[in-house]
Amino acid sequence: MSKFEELSQAFTNARNLFKQYEEDCKVFSKEVWDKLIHYYEIPLSDISLHNIDAYGVPDKILGFKELILALREDGYFEFGVGFTLFETPKVYPYPHYTIVLPVNIAIDRDGKYKARYGESGKEHIIDRTKDADYHKFFDEMYKLIKSEYEEGLSNLQLHNTFRAIGFKNKED
Repeated sequence: MSKFEELSQAFTNARNLFKQYEEDCKVFSKEVWDKLIHYYEIPLSDISLHNIDAYGVPDKILGFKELILALREDGYFEFGVGFTLFETPKVYPYPHYTIVLPVNIAIDRDGKYKARYGESGKEHIIDRTKDADYHKFFDEMYKLIKSEYEEGLSNLQLHNTFRAIGFKNKED
């Protein structure tokens, strides 16, 4: 085998390892998705899956066969979970708005599964056999999202702006 062929083989081996890593992360992302739906008790009509491009722009997709995990510079894969939130009581026609939450996942060298909410979220080590590990992650997401709405209302008044998470501009 020539040096060039050896390099090609090394490249092939590295690509196969990466493809397996990506597939393992996709399986993990599906578990996060399923457990999130169950834990938050989200109606399937009010949740959606999104690919997120390099610019952070979400693109709604129909299922995990279409999921393209975006590899971030920090080694995490990212995908989006959309929640369609509505004003209560839910009486048709009701005002509603879809927010897309960035979920970052990775598997470290020791085989530990990691998840965080967005790039600045707290890293959670998740033992896939323990629902409590998922619940800690979901509870943090819940608290952050809820606080963004509460702070958004304060910022709306303080800064005389119409834009805050989940609120539309006057022009929208």
